[in-house]
Amino acid sequence: MALHQNGQLREAQTIYLQILKFQPKHFDCLHLLGVIAYQTKDHQSAADLIGRAIEIYPNAAAFYSNRGNALLELKQLKAAIADYDKAIFLKPDYAQAYNNRGSALQELKQFGTALASYDKAIALAPDYAQAHYHRGTVLQELRQFDDAVASYDKAISLRPDYAEAYGNRGVALQELKQLDAAVASFDKAISLKPDFADAYCNRGTALQERKQLDAALASFDKAISLKSDLAEAYCNRGNVLQELKQLDAAVTSFDRAISLKPDFADARARKLFLQAMMCDWSEIDDGMIAALGVSTNAVQPFAMLSLEDHPARHRARSEAFAGERYLLSGPSPFAVPDARPARLRIGYFSADFHGHAVLYQLIRILELHDRTRFEVYAYSFGPPADDAMRARVMTAVDVFRDVHALSGQDIAALARQDRIDVAIDLMGYTRNARPEIFAHRAAPVQISHLGYPGTLGAPFMDYLIADRILIPQELRRHYCEKIIYLPHSHMATDNTKQIAEQPIDRARMGLPEKGFVFCCFNNSYKISPAEFDVWMRLLARVEGSVLWLVRANSWAQKNLGTEARKRGIDPERIIFADRVPMADHLARHRLADLFLDTFNYTGHSTSADALWAGLPLVTKLGQGFAARVAASLLNAIGLSELVASSTQDYERLALELAENPQKLAALKATLQERRMHAPLFDSEGFARHIEDAYRQAFEHWHGGRGPQNIDVAEDFRH
Repeated sequence: MALHQNGQLREAQTIYLQILKFQPKHFDCLHLLGVIAYQTKDHQSAADLIGRAIEIYPNAAAFYSNRGNALLELKQLKAAIADYDKAIFLKPDYAQAYNNRGSALQELKQFGTALASYDKAIALAPDYAQAHYHRGTVLQELRQFDDAVASYDKAISLRPDYAEAYGNRGVALQELKQLDAAVASFDKAISLKPDFADAYCNRGTALQERKQLDAALASFDKAISLKSDLAEAYCNRGNVLQELKQLDAAVTSFDRAISLKPDFADARARKLFLQAMMCDWSEIDDGMIAALGVSTNAVQPFAMLSLEDHPARHRARSEAFAGERYLLSGPSPFAVPDARPARLRIGYFSADFHGHAVLYQLIRILELHDRTRFEVYAYSFGPPADDAMRARVMTAVDVFRDVHALSGQDIAALARQDRIDVAIDLMGYTRNARPEIFAHRAAPVQISHLGYPGTLGAPFMDYLIADRILIPQELRRHYCEKIIYLPHSHMATDNTKQIAEQPIDRARMGLPEKGFVFCCFNNSYKISPAEFDVWMRLLARVEGSVLWLVRANSWAQKNLGTEARKRGIDPERIIFADRVPMADHLARHRLADLFLDTFNYTGHSTSADALWAGLPLVTKLGQGFAARVAASLLNAIGLSELVASSTQDYERLALELAENPQKLAALKATLQERRMHAPLFDSEGFARHIEDAYRQAFEHWHGGRGPQNIDVAEDFRH
């Protein structure tokens, strides 16, 4: 035992084995041999040896506790808990058994019971630093980050060299958006434990959030140098490289993460989405895509929307993602006031209150809200911006709150303090989204609108704004939220959006002076082989025609050229447009003849822009929300004849318009005439309709009925 306590395990083991030759039932030796096996990571031998000791002497609490530890490492969690319970029965003040029992319960995701077990350990041994640390970890799982930090602080006060507590404290502080404090906590963990790879990895994510991308990359590289099989560091490194526009290096980093951890579903989904951005279709595997986030661990749902059109699987992915990250117990319910407020307080929440597509859609509605009936708040949780759209939104709303430095829980608490009646999430699961705000309940009524084309799969989101084209009755089962049906289109538009007046010509845009111009200004990740095949066949059939796309990245440009050549088309017939200010972008649509939409994820703001600029659009009606938006817009402008029901119909329709200039000219004239009168660009009418939607949703809550599907009538009266 002296050798054992001195860390001379091999020598101690030799003596224990000698004793057992003379006394095979020496239970202390069996137990201590089991402890050595545990210490040397031979957990199965540890469980077996200690089990033999228990058979001989079944009344030693330590035996059960230590076998529980081995079973915990073997992931035999229920058996481990049974052993801890037996240890506690034999020794009711066994703080260590309560602590370790909490760890097993935590792995079973029985977080409330685990927390109670840690609390009991602390009650028995208030100076038990590890129990305070573990208490912090379960609070972190419960997303109670302030309380988690307090537990880590207590553990550190008891054990100032507790590197793991500093490391996890940094993670909790990062979730609270206290990024400087988080980095300082990671730095302290590393100073205490210089080979702490996980702390370097987590430090990298905090530095990335602070937009210190080179420093973040260096931190991930250090983590990898210390722990070469740390798949998470490679995945995070890929995220930073993507943000640094080093897309090929990012793919390589994701590949390394997957090779180290083949079931790393999130890394695989990120890689596939990045390859879609690069128009690299070399690894498309429909079976793998179908499984991601459905029969695997959760993945970021947005990454999958453009990879397949399957609303049932989109819902399953959202539910898994929300269940893993955002299902909270939530604050206490809202007290229902006796009387309906004279003016409803509406809160819009976004990281994109600047020159962003969603704000371009929404801005006019913010300006048009009836201030006699509504008070409008904006909660901006993105980095501060200084552009014309930011200034416009600050003027448009009654109260603008910059909350980018607050945690999701604190933003929700601020909205509750502001007495917001209806909260509108403009982001869903898109980049920089903060769903946790709504998980903490910012308002009694919470609505998803514009930013995310699908269900959030979470009980905290009450409503999704749509229309009958987007979500017909037969597809409603794919959405967790109750549906608010607007009478025309779900999409807000700005009927004051300026189109540049200065003349532009094809030569300036790199287009041929003559010849038919097909165009698609959708993001590159929306382009798949299915529509590209059609586009190349159209170029082959329509002599002198070209395809005009947005210049996304050099890899997409190169890969699309390669794919065109494979299909017998000269890559020079694909022309790429640089990004320009919105008014100029709208004006250049006049140089194109026909907009060709993508399939799985149709044009949303890009479709609305094309129609506003007077450019006809051909789309195909899909199954999911993302695959039906352009059809909704065409219906709302009275051009449903441009909605194809199949790929073959889409190709036939596009070819017919390209080969029939009179029909196309008539169609453009019709579009131009309807542009200012059809519901799609009736911003004033849309404002009244969405206000009625907010009113009805609030009245359902106020009347105690809970969320209900809502149909907003076209001709409702205030």
